[in-house]
Amino acid sequence: MTEPNLTPEQLRELRKIAERVFAQFNVYDQMIKNVDLSAFSTQAAAVSSSMLNVTSSYNRLVLDTFKSLDILSNFDITTYLPVINMDGLVEQWLPSLSLLSDQITLPNLDYIFEEITRRYPANWPTDEELTLDLAKQIVEDEGIPLAYIPRAEIVSDLVHAADRTERGAILVARAAEILDDCERALDGGLHPAVADLKLFLEDAFQTFRLSLVRPTQSVAVAVCTTLIDNHLAGKYPTAKKMCRVTDIETAWREDRLRYELGIAPVVNLLTEWNPRSGKPRPAALSRHVSTHQLHPDHFTSENAILAVMVATSLILALNERLSWEAKELSL
Repeated sequence: MTEPNLTPEQLRELRKIAERVFAQFNVYDQMIKNVDLSAFSTQAAAVSSSMLNVTSSYNRLVLDTFKSLDILSNFDITTYLPVINMDGLVEQWLPSLSLLSDQITLPNLDYIFEEITRRYPANWPTDEELTLDLAKQIVEDEGIPLAYIPRAEIVSDLVHAADRTERGAILVARAAEILDDCERALDGGLHPAVADLKLFLEDAFQTFRLSLVRPTQSVAVAVCTTLIDNHLAGKYPTAKKMCRVTDIETAWREDRLRYELGIAPVVNLLTEWNPRSGKPRPAALSRHVSTHQLHPDHFTSENAILAVMVATSLILALNERLSWEAKELSL
């Protein structure tokens, strides 16, 4: 295959594309910063594909990316696609990769994909419907935890539900399994700063199993309040702002996705309500209503299991953050 002649400007665009691909997998420093793409553009494309376990769908992604660049509108990237095909890579380009040996260090592929997988919550299913944007909507806007708990099967059901009402019905129908998931998730070692609150949640687990939703909800919301006051912010508007997921893709790249999704249900939990406002009482779980404006209509099976989930999610997210802080102090 003949390598096309690229202008310096086209080479810069090609480098930008390569940098974007590598940065998404958090291996930029290891793989791209020392590569001279102007000398090895074709080989670098081959190396890129080999490191990312390229499939035909990735070929389409590369093609679409090139098509979006005005500077390369007249550049036939299809010339490159056989190189970006794994079958062609081994046969045609493996011998030429030695040219890059002193310019690039190839990391272990298993390590790369382990790093990619590890950045998502361990309880997430392999489900094309579960996008980061949808996860943010369900967790932050609707107040339903998806990080740490519940199990993958229930997460999948929540993702495929038509709306918030249907998701609430799933929580009630799967409450027994969700309680088991929360208990199991809290069984691991917890930082002393949050470990004592597990005792109160264990009480909430038991009262819910006895169909005592009001004490369950009250205790679980009290756990949430304690965690927010002690580890986030004493002023609730500030805490609410802190818990918003401002850039979910950056959170993934920086390995903070689990934590940010873990605390994001606080945004919905801190919905305030004043009976003198003339507005209807919030139906969805509200710390303010559960603590200051008690009413039987607000204490439901759905809100009780949700309160347990939010408290569990908060403990686990803060436990992860505390582990980061402890690690930083030890360095």
